[in-house]
Amino acid sequence: MKMMNKLKKYTPRINAVKVATGTGLMSLAISANAALPDDVKNAISAAKADGLEAGWLVVSVIAALFVMSIVKRLLR
Repeated sequence: MKMMNKLKKYTPRINAVKVATGTGLMSLAISANAALPDDVKNAISAAKADGLEAGWLVVSVIAALFVMSIVKRLLR
């Protein structure tokens, strides 16, 4: 129980450190991206779009398999 109380005591501080670290890293990533040539920025945005499209394809395949399993159960 003592350990749980100590964790509760220090959890807000740990979360604040995580947020501060994440914010600092994001600002570094943004400034690093600003110094890139336009061709590289366009390639990064195109890769992001391709990644999103691939992700939605995976989700749609999983949804189709789920629907097919439901239909199989109903036909039995």
